[in-house]
Amino acid sequence: MKAGKVHTLIMNGVNPAYTLSNSKEFVEALKAVKLSVSFSMKEDETSTVTTIAAAAPHYLESWGDV
Repeated sequence: MKAGKVHTLIMNGVNPAYTLSNSKEFVEALKAVKLSVSFSMKEDETSTVTTIAAAAPHYLESWGDV
C-alpha cells in the first residue's frame, strides 16, 4: 500500500487502525490507496480514514425473512 500499488482495499468487520500494533503506519499507507471501503456497524478508527464508510447490517437486520 505504501508504494501505491494497491488501488482498492475493502475491509469488512475489521478495525486495523485500532487493532494493529503498527496502526499509524497502516493509516499512513492507507492514504496512498485510491479507493478504500470499510463495512462497519459503527463509526470506528478505520471507517473514519477510509474513502467510503458503508453500514454493515446488525444481526437483527439480517435474518433473511423478507
